[in-house]
Amino acid sequence: MCPQRRHLERQDLKSVPCGSSDAEFRVTDPGDGSCPAGDYIAHPEYSKDGTTELCLHPLR
Repeated sequence: MCPQRRHLERQDLKSVPCGSSDAEFRVTDPGDGSCPAGDYIAHPEYSKDGTTELCLHPLR
């Protein structure tokens, strides 16, 4: 999944194809619980289980 941010003031993400010009981030699993420098943290409601925080790696 490659989300596109629809609103800057709050996290409102929608899934778009990763090759799309609309894609702004690539979603990654932090594995050890921390995202790499420069990545954002997605709110847990965007994960499959609704509790896991995922990383949003900027594509541009």
